[in-house]
Amino acid sequence: MIYEAIAYLHPELMVLEDYEIRDSGNGPELVRWPEGVPFPSDSEQLAALFVVTRQRKLDEINRLYEGEFAAIKRQYPDAERESWPIQLREAELLLTNPQAATPFLDALLMARAFGENKVELADKVRAKNEAYAGLSAALTGKRHKLERQLVLAETLEQVQSVVW
Repeated sequence: MIYEAIAYLHPELMVLEDYEIRDSGNGPELVRWPEGVPFPSDSEQLAALFVVTRQRKLDEINRLYEGEFAAIKRQYPDAERESWPIQLREAELLLTNPQAATPFLDALLMARAFGENKVELADKVRAKNEAYAGLSAALTGKRHKLERQLVLAETLEQVQSVVW
């Protein structure tokens, strides 16, 4: 992570590769530093480390958030998920007006051949939508809460304590 902190403080060094830091097991050790470039003070290094650590933690949270959604999305092919707004629109229309035209639900009902009627199918579509919306809201709310904790964090310990 010290490399990322140095990159944050001196992005120009990332192109030049004019420095070398090794970790011999006792922490990072400066081996080479370019002439004429002031070495970051301890406070600058800590500040950069804080920024880098916070960004890494946010990236981790976002990765885990996306991973949970990916697990849900894997249960349904893309083409089916793309039809959800149509299914929901027709289901809500049917449940408010039993005479409404619902060509997608009609075709879906016929192809499924589960023995259900159109109102039962519409109820299932709406129930699945509500379940997905609830799960989406819970995951998104959790991500927002953790992101907010990171924004408000003032120490490395506070940043590191934020976990999915």
